[in-house]
Amino acid sequence: MTLYIFIVAFIMPNGDFLSGVSVVDSCPTIEQVIDFVKKQGIQNEAKFWTAQCSSMDFAPFFQEELT
Repeated sequence: MTLYIFIVAFIMPNGDFLSGVSVVDSCPTIEQVIDFVKKQGIQNEAKFWTAQCSSMDFAPFFQEELT
């Protein structure tokens, strides 16, 4: 199964790392990403940020190996 995974991460002035991961229907445009980051309410607090979206292939678990 292929899913689109959107990852956003922030580095705060004190060195803390905040991040979020979401499954999305499609990868957003850069404009949508910037709007998303601005709406997080920490744009004036975060020192750095990055975001990435890509498709990822997920494999099913093999039930016979789990027992």
